Amino acid sequence: MDEKPKKIRVLVIDDNKDLCQILKEYLEKTGRFEVPFFTSAKAGIKYAKARKADIILLDLMMPEMDGTQAAEQLLEDQNTSEIPIIFITAAIKKSEVEERYGYIQGHPILAKPILPGQIIKKIENVLGIKDGSLPIMSDGYPA
Repeated sequence: MDEKPKKIRVLVIDDNKDLCQILKEYLEKTGRFEVPFFTSAKAGIKYAKARKADIILLDLMMPEMDGTQAAEQLLEDQNTSEIPIIFITAAIKKSEVEERYGYIQGHPILAKPILPGQIIKKIENVLGIKDGSLPIMSDGYPA
């Protein structure tokens, strides 16, 4: 009996609901990811503590709590402290991300707009996934 491989749970916390839905659609379409999302940092943190994600995509700029504050809360809790975080933001340009060597406060960062292929590659890189890589078309979308 063949067992299906466990899907990677990617928790998305971003106040832009449209972006959350797009990321969910593209990542889940690959068959490799389960993508719950929250437009509230507080709700996303609560979910992470209860349901543990494999990785978190976290917006830096949100109204009630910014991404660095949310990351601090996640790092302080023993249930979530080991979950890798990738910051996503429109607050800085891609060139600024490169100047920072792709990290803010020790976490990888991606500047919006983000192509789904970039997210997949970053998730694979952060989680150390080498096999099962998805073919990415030249426009950045999964093939």
